[in-house]
Amino acid sequence: MELKSVKLKPWSKEFRHVKRLLKSQIPPDERLPFVELRLGTCRKKADCTCFYDQDTLAGFYYVLIKEKAVFLLYLVVNPAVQSRGYGTAILRELEKKYPGKQIDLHIEIPKDLCSLEEQAAKRYRFYERAGFRYTGWTTEDDGVKYWIVSNCGTGFDTQAHSAFLIKDRKTGKAIFNHEQA
Repeated sequence: MELKSVKLKPWSKEFRHVKRLLKSQIPPDERLPFVELRLGTCRKKADCTCFYDQDTLAGFYYVLIKEKAVFLLYLVVNPAVQSRGYGTAILRELEKKYPGKQIDLHIEIPKDLCSLEEQAAKRYRFYERAGFRYTGWTTEDDGVKYWIVSNCGTGFDTQAHSAFLIKDRKTGKAIFNHEQA
């Protein structure tokens, strides 16, 4: 497998592939408006990169970037090539591109980590195999609780991550809690 990466700009023709994959793989209530994603690439605060194996789109990631941390908003693999190592390869490319930065993501808390069917459990096991760990911290959005998962595991920098979180309207502080693992 030899992946070729293409960092997208707002006018990139590859965005049509990203849009198609987003619509097919991410539930509508978990998708940001596409125009926001596209415009986000105008600034140095977001990076959308597609990966191709020859002429086949393997997948893409979309990340938000801060000084010490990167937040993985989306990692989407083309269903036609899933379970062939592309997701892991794309994660490795992300780590190479942002060396020394904490890479974080949110995963809906699995009801049963041993479940072979539950999507949240499958997602966590994928990231765990790639070296990411539950940090012991959670966040909540629209009543849904999420684990904060990071390539730093329990060495997770809460200050670096708080820039990515929703702020409480009254206090202005990021909404996240430490839980006993």
